[in-house]
Amino acid sequence: MVAALHPQNMTDETYLQWEPHQELRYEFVDGRVFVMTGGT
Repeated sequence: MVAALHPQNMTDETYLQWEPHQELRYEFVDGRVFVMTGGT
């Protein structure tokens, strides 16, 4: 199951500035940000 973090789209540049400061891992698909699932 994948949950969207933001309902609005982000630009590539905005995501690249935002993501390094997050505790969790995210993926960026077609302007939408999704929490990544998985383990080690």
